Amino acid sequence: MFLRSSIASISGFLNLAGLPLRRMGLGQEADRLAKNAGRIALIRETARGDVEEAPLFCGDLKICQPRAVEMIQRGESIVVEGLPVETVTRWCTDFNYRWRFHPSRGRSLKFILEPLHLPTAPGES
Repeated sequence: MFLRSSIASISGFLNLAGLPLRRMGLGQEADRLAKNAGRIALIRETARGDVEEAPLFCGDLKICQPRAVEMIQRGESIVVEGLPVETVTRWCTDFNYRWRFHPSRGRSLKFILEPLHLPTAPGES
């Protein structure tokens, strides 16, 4: 038992010692890509009633924004990531949507955008 425990601790130590090196090499590339990248995912309900995200696009913000607007105009619920808060709030005001923060652990902000269904007055269809 002692031998097994010491091997596990050495393995853990080596992984921990390599963390700064991996982070130094991979972190800068990931940060560079994330600065100009946006992500869009479609929110849909499964047959069991669960909600799932279906990734649709990940790439340049200049391409991501028009695609997100197209989906909003179709009335779909989406998740957007990497977009400025000002852009998200403007879309929600313009297209009668609501937004909320997505519970994620990433560095960039994720938002859930859903159509705002206003109650109709009696007699209206």
